[in-house]
Amino acid sequence: MSQMSLDDLYSAFDSAPVMAPSVLPTVTPRPQPVKYLADHRRAFIKLFAETARYHARYEVFRDFVAMAAISIENAFLKSEALEKTYLEIAGRYKQEDLTRISHLLGHVVMGLEAEMCDFLGSVFMELELGSGNWGQFFTPYSLQSLMAKLVAPNIEEAIDKQGWVDLSEPCCGSAGMVIGFAQQMIEGGFNPSQQLWASCIDIDTKAADMAYIQLSLLGIPAEVITGNTLTMQFSRTRFTPVYYLNDWAEKFAFRDRVKGMKAFLSRIAA
Repeated sequence: MSQMSLDDLYSAFDSAPVMAPSVLPTVTPRPQPVKYLADHRRAFIKLFAETARYHARYEVFRDFVAMAAISIENAFLKSEALEKTYLEIAGRYKQEDLTRISHLLGHVVMGLEAEMCDFLGSVFMELELGSGNWGQFFTPYSLQSLMAKLVAPNIEEAIDKQGWVDLSEPCCGSAGMVIGFAQQMIEGGFNPSQQLWASCIDIDTKAADMAYIQLSLLGIPAEVITGNTLTMQFSRTRFTPVYYLNDWAEKFAFRDRVKGMKAFLSRIAA
């Protein structure tokens, strides 16, 4: 991959909240001034305006999230195909703009570290990239947090039953509602890194990239699927880093073995 840009990307990850601790202490929301998050949003928007002015703004944002998502995913997969795709996108940019792109990701990392939010969705709308012919809009995070409260199941009951709670988002956008749900869990004393599984789908590749980046950096276990929920036609499935780090594949395998045993015992009893 591009040496300078990825070196900067990986150095930015050093401060990222990649994975929550296995056991949480009594949770008190961190006192973080709104100004700190707002500063990173303003810095992102200012830097974005200076980046690759020879390309349309929508294209630059699309390429930024595509490269950031690949850099995160390929830290685990080591895929030559993903590396090739990254280099093809990066080849459209001057070296100084690749450096700016890596700094943009740094602002996303630090903004999410300051406060759980839909950082990418909010800057996308502030940059007015969803208006005009694109017709794409991201719901404000405050409303998505409210929706998360309203649709939240009995979290404690679900966790007692299988060890975690499942959350399905068939039109996830940038995953703002999933982030809001995870925030509600933390405020309730739960650990979403260990006790939440999110299945997220969006038909738009860019939106899926945005969701994947934010859920990855916030340490939320999830599969992010690009495809059409209505037709059930899907083109790509990615797992966030904490899926691998917390061995969610084994958790699902164990659950399936238990279900199989229960079904077998039920047939015997009948």
